[in-house]
Amino acid sequence: MTAKLERWTGWLLVFLALGAFVLSFAGMYAVAVDAGYGLLAWLWPLVTESAVVIFSLILLNAKLDGYVNKYLHPVIIACTALSVTFNIWHAPSADLLTRAVVALPPIFLYAAFKTWIWKIEMDTRRAGLVTTLDTLTKERDRL
Repeated sequence: MTAKLERWTGWLLVFLALGAFVLSFAGMYAVAVDAGYGLLAWLWPLVTESAVVIFSLILLNAKLDGYVNKYLHPVIIACTALSVTFNIWHAPSADLLTRAVVALPPIFLYAAFKTWIWKIEMDTRRAGLVTTLDTLTKERDRL
C-alpha cells in the first residue's frame, strides 16, 4: 500500500511541477513578447523557469554527494521571486484574484521541487539506515 501511495504522490508531484512550469512559462512568454523579443520570446521563459528546475537538481545532487552550498538555495528563491514579480507585473488586470492566479504557478513550481528534494533526501537517509535481512543473517553467521 505504501509503495502505491508513493507512486501516486510521485506522479501527482510531477503533474504539479509540469503544470506550474507550463502556466508560468505562458506568463513569462507574454512578458517577452511585450518586451519585443519577437521570435526569441520562447527563450526568455525557458531560461527563467528552467533556472528553478536546473538549480534545484544541482542542489539535490550536491546534497546527495554530501556537499553544502549555502548560496544555491537563495539563487533558487531569487529566480522564483523574479518569475512571480514578472508574472504579476504582466497580469492582464490589477485585481487581487488575477494577480494571485499568475503569481502562484512559479511558487508551486518551487514548492514541488523543494518537496521532491526533501523526499529524495529522506529516502536516501532511510536507505542508509535500513539493513537487509540478508546482511543481518550474514552478520549473525559471522559472529
